[in-house]
Amino acid sequence: MAKHRSSVPNTAAEPQAEYARKPARPAWRFKRLSQQELMAQARKPMTMPSLKRRLEENPFAEPAYAGLLQTSVPGLRAMLRTNRNLVPAQTELLLLYEQAMARGAEVFGDEARFERWLTSPIRALEGQRPADLMTTFTGVRLVADELETIAHGVFA
Repeated sequence: MAKHRSSVPNTAAEPQAEYARKPARPAWRFKRLSQQELMAQARKPMTMPSLKRRLEENPFAEPAYAGLLQTSVPGLRAMLRTNRNLVPAQTELLLLYEQAMARGAEVFGDEARFERWLTSPIRALEGQRPADLMTTFTGVRLVADELETIAHGVFA
């Protein structure tokens, strides 16, 4: 029996359809520092190239960094084009923020779960969202303290 070619396409032979996916969000690259490393880095002013490198590693953190530096995202971008350095207090605030973010990812074991927690009202923080609090030293400390409470299994 001879085989013949059909003009009807064989769906079994067609390549599988590729479905559009949301591009995966890059992993956070916040590095935990020891207390000594944190103090040493906080005493030095952060340079704009260093800040730019941090934003390249964590591009989704741009609005948070702008808030920490009390400016807008366009203001932060303009700041990055200058040659000035951050003052040590600004450097310390950014470093503390990064430490809290790294700890949160550790505590929750998953960045997506941690991000949901960051953007949800938390009763222990008087119903405020942790992300909203993390624009001042006190706010970062409150969130960091709450993360340590969760890490130790205390849920209020």
